[in-house]
Amino acid sequence: MVVPTLKESICRVPVFFRKMNLAELTLILQQNFEMWELIQISQTFQNDRF
Repeated sequence: MVVPTLKESICRVPVFFRKMNLAELTLILQQNFEMWELIQISQTFQNDRF
């Protein structure tokens, strides 16, 4: 599993996101990473079922 670093993620963020302030941007990235973790966890549970 390859999770991009924060710096890589910010580089990929579209220009209109860069115009937002850093606090908002951080919040969006945080929510995305939390969502990613939830997806990973749910996939792990599915794989563990018999």
